[in-house]
Amino acid sequence: MDIKVRTVKRNRIGRDLDLSGTKLRESDVEILYDLVTNINDLLGETRTTRGSYTGFSSDGKFIRTESDTYTICQDDGGIFVDHHHEYHDDDGDSGSYDERVADGRGIINLLRTVFK
Repeated sequence: MDIKVRTVKRNRIGRDLDLSGTKLRESDVEILYDLVTNINDLLGETRTTRGSYTGFSSDGKFIRTESDTYTICQDDGGIFVDHHHEYHDDDGDSGSYDERVADGRGIINLLRTVFK
């Protein structure tokens, strides 16, 4: 990719995403440029992953079921991915947390793994 084209694309990406301190390969620039230029088609897109495993505690063996939901969003601050994680154990324990992924590298990683 021509350096001028890459610079124009990176500047366009930087209007919607925090790229501070992010080194971008050519493929990273293409992924993020595709995201910011097609955001209206992608807003609200959601992916959920589920899994379970057996764990051990002082009370004995338990089975934990986990769920992660990722949603592509946008507000006045730019584009981000909302991540909701929750877990439930067969012994009654449960919990959840929410986080916002708004940095360029974090979004690239999610687009490559979750939204592939």
